[in-house]
Amino acid sequence: MVRIRDFISVMVIAFVGFSLNSNISRLAASTQVAVTIHPGQVRNTISRGIYSQFLEHIYHSADNGLWGEMIWNRSFEEPLHSTGSQWVRKGKEIRQLSLAPNIRKNIGATDWQNYRISLDAKKLGGAEGFMIFFYNHGDHWFDLNLGGWGNTRDVLQRGGANPRPGILASKPTLHIHRGRWYHLRLRCEGPHIQVWVNGKSYFDRTVKNGIFSGGIGLGTWRTQAAYKNIVVTSVTDGKVLYNRVPAGEKKVIQHLSTRFWNRFGPGAATRTTTDPRNSRICIKITSTNGETGVQQPNICLPSAGSYRGSLWVRDATAHQIVASLLNGKMLLGKKNAIVDSAKWKRIRFSFSTASPVHHATLRIGFTGKGNVYLDQVSMMSDAARKLGGFRPDTLRAVEALKPAMIRWPGGGYSDSYHWMDGIGPQVDRVSEGEIWDDMDPNALGTDEFIHLCRLTGAKPEICINIGPPNSSANVREQYVREACHWLEYCNAPASNKWGALRAKYGHAAPYNVKYWEIGNEVWWGADGLKAARYAKILRLFVAAMKGIDPAIRIIACGGSGLDQKWNQQLLNYASGSFDYLSLHQYVPPQGFLTAAEQYTTFLRKTGQSIKASSNPHCKIFVSEWNAQSIDWRTGLFAGGILIGFERQGAVVRLSTPALFLRWVGAGAWNNAFINFNRCSWFPAPNYVVEQLWRNHFAKYRVAATSAKPLEADATLVANRKTAYYKAVNPTSRTIHLELNMGGGFPLASALAQSVTAPSLFAQNTMRNPNRIAARSLAITVSGQKVDAVLAPYSATVVTMKRK
Repeated sequence: MVRIRDFISVMVIAFVGFSLNSNISRLAASTQVAVTIHPGQVRNTISRGIYSQFLEHIYHSADNGLWGEMIWNRSFEEPLHSTGSQWVRKGKEIRQLSLAPNIRKNIGATDWQNYRISLDAKKLGGAEGFMIFFYNHGDHWFDLNLGGWGNTRDVLQRGGANPRPGILASKPTLHIHRGRWYHLRLRCEGPHIQVWVNGKSYFDRTVKNGIFSGGIGLGTWRTQAAYKNIVVTSVTDGKVLYNRVPAGEKKVIQHLSTRFWNRFGPGAATRTTTDPRNSRICIKITSTNGETGVQQPNICLPSAGSYRGSLWVRDATAHQIVASLLNGKMLLGKKNAIVDSAKWKRIRFSFSTASPVHHATLRIGFTGKGNVYLDQVSMMSDAARKLGGFRPDTLRAVEALKPAMIRWPGGGYSDSYHWMDGIGPQVDRVSEGEIWDDMDPNALGTDEFIHLCRLTGAKPEICINIGPPNSSANVREQYVREACHWLEYCNAPASNKWGALRAKYGHAAPYNVKYWEIGNEVWWGADGLKAARYAKILRLFVAAMKGIDPAIRIIACGGSGLDQKWNQQLLNYASGSFDYLSLHQYVPPQGFLTAAEQYTTFLRKTGQSIKASSNPHCKIFVSEWNAQSIDWRTGLFAGGILIGFERQGAVVRLSTPALFLRWVGAGAWNNAFINFNRCSWFPAPNYVVEQLWRNHFAKYRVAATSAKPLEADATLVANRKTAYYKAVNPTSRTIHLELNMGGGFPLASALAQSVTAPSLFAQNTMRNPNRIAARSLAITVSGQKVDAVLAPYSATVVTMKRK
């Protein structure tokens, strides 16, 4: 059933979206709201920990984003088209030729309902099979995945933010064979979903809840595939909604099959696995009479100064190498050297520029005949080196949020992370593999992460890899030992074996990492763990790790969305084994009106379950949360959910949104706080609102009368000399707010800051990074009363000073 408030919300969004360039205030009626604040009545304390952040190595957030490496794909590990789609139209077929994960081509309109899909699909290569999307809105969808999980499972699943994603039906795969056409039919009639494969019924499922409208889509996961005869017809009247071959993409011609690099000159340059300097790949350059080599364009030199780097080469015969930095055709600098070693040899270079250059090219060329091997090309500004390797502009963006804690290294990335690959000399580190549009070279490892925390004043939190879900006892024990060694590396004295290794790399004093998270989303996927099984694994890790350092705090993997089942089961099985329950909550942006309030209610009920458990002192850590966009709706949701965390401050002590940083060229998950390219960054509205809230943090939440329709709370700093009133106006109405400060707080002065936007769908961009920003708001103060006018769809903080 659709509630009246939800219906009104959708209608408001649609109405505002009708004219995105119109000012929201023109649409608004006005409402009077009077609030009395009682500063002497403390409701709960608030933890700074709810203003923490989560750094995951995806979408170049670590390497090239926060880490100051200026060369992308420095070890040539990422193949061309390994990330991003490659749709090619051939006759009556549309082919997807990339081997990247999570490729999708969307077809149709979001208002499609009750339809049949018919098509033929053929696997051309790769690891899995086909993905057919339906009821597809982009940020929420359903899909049929044939040959998923390495061609082992066929599933119907619900994806996106809301309702809770997950598998609806599953069975062992038909096994999708290469070169064979499969005829697929789907009937999507409201919640009733039917699937036929080659004329035989395969799935028949009625879904309890969901959004049963939207287009369709074709997809692959690390697989090349062809699709043809794509027809969509209405179940209601038989009308043909779609019957054609989708368009392909413009073909990008590259002369070198590795991402971000090009070949130049008359010779050849190819990726090879022959004796790389590190990881799995290096480049073999075959030179002839002219200079041949590789080059990386679009390097940004953001300021005047020095840029230093190095590369590794080997060659059985003598060749001359030339490393050049160019601005168009203008030479900015050059380094000449002779390569004459069959073993890998490091060549260092440095360049200087008197002014910024936004599109420089690093060119590495060889002269003479024969083969030369190249690997590990790296360059960093002196400005980044002075910060320990961090990119100055994005580091400042992180510092401005004043994170109380940083969760690291994942997320999904932690499921395949092995910490020893990220310590020691940079040139010896190896990539973990590709995930989410990124193949991170592990430049930012444990030591660098701790340095980041010290630079930003944040406490470190580490999420460990507990191994594959169905690991044998022997394999699981290996992961327990790996976690224990990591703990010793971080916290043991230098007299310990692993503490001595840390000291060897220049860090004699222990790091004293207090927070350790045991796995991430362990329930996800066809082979996800059940709560009882995870509880047993959790106890295994906790016993071993607490035996090394009893002072650590354990974070257990909780559930996602509004489902209490997993959380309750885990509390029943193992509540005494952990100190924090880690929860995740993602919502579609159109849910900004109701989702924060719903989740606050969910957190209150979860807190009641914890209080009734055998460990009533356990706390909640909302370790991933966000709305899935970077428009103003996301900012309003951030304001509302953070107020919810403050309201439930007695039990919610930590929170970290996701994504934190994202390269603007990435292919999915466009919801990051910090959005960057090679030269600069811009804040999304969720960043803007969280920064405003964080800058007005106070220890105590105090009593205040109802402020509906506002989402609001009143807080008081520890010395009781300053009070704040945070308010989100999630409506299309102007709110005339009257704040009355109660006794015990003689009001001396007040000021206000507010964030608004020209429409719900407005965004910041590289060209206009401050379109949505906190700005001063005019208010009036009279005695103990503050009057303010809150714009429709706004987030505001009123600061009140005591005499």
